[in-house]
Amino acid sequence: MAPNTVTVAIINTNPDAIELLADTLRPAGFTVVSALTHELRDGRVNVDAFMAEHNPSVIVFDVAPPYGRTWRFLEQLRDMPIMHERRFVLTSVNARQVEDLAYGDEKVYEVVGKPYDLDQIVQAVREASRARAVRDTDAAARRSREVIPERRHGHDRRDAFTSSDFYRRLTDKHDAIDRERRQAERRHRSDVVAGTATASAGSITRDAGPATHARSRRTHTTSADARRNQN
Repeated sequence: MAPNTVTVAIINTNPDAIELLADTLRPAGFTVVSALTHELRDGRVNVDAFMAEHNPSVIVFDVAPPYGRTWRFLEQLRDMPIMHERRFVLTSVNARQVEDLAYGDEKVYEVVGKPYDLDQIVQAVREASRARAVRDTDAAARRSREVIPERRHGHDRRDAFTSSDFYRRLTDKHDAIDRERRQAERRHRSDVVAGTATASAGSITRDAGPATHARSRRTHTTSADARRNQN
């Protein structure tokens, strides 16, 4: 691979389409690697190993029939940790149908072999590679600021404060807030249940009151009748 060139991975079901795209991208200054979609999907080519070996900045992925199945595989690829820093350019022979699958949120470039279509794909790859380069530059700048010099007690002291520390502390804080909220909700539900049970018990007692008085009156009447009969 030539120094300072952008590596582009072409993932396609059709070897002829791979060759067509590669022949278009190489003259534009890109280093091109490729893999067949079904070999990645079936595990014959290990995705992690392929990405680690070639480290492409941009992936030109073709969404081929059956569109639903290929789209689901694309989503699985994007969810892989090794893919999170990479940009995707989507192609298809039926761009409109694939855009419908994406609910209009994705731009899909139609590949029918016309020079105009291929020029669009080259431009899309350039834009994606520039976006990746800008993000990498920003990340490097953030890393350079991770160690903050401070002057204390007459000498420089460097406090190692990394972004990972910040996010860990922020996550711990949010977890603690969530725990407190869940505990409060459990206490509230317990109070509601206890209050309902107390109210039900009171209602039962009140309902039992008239019946108890009626039984007492019947018992008193029976005792009085018995005394009269004895007299």
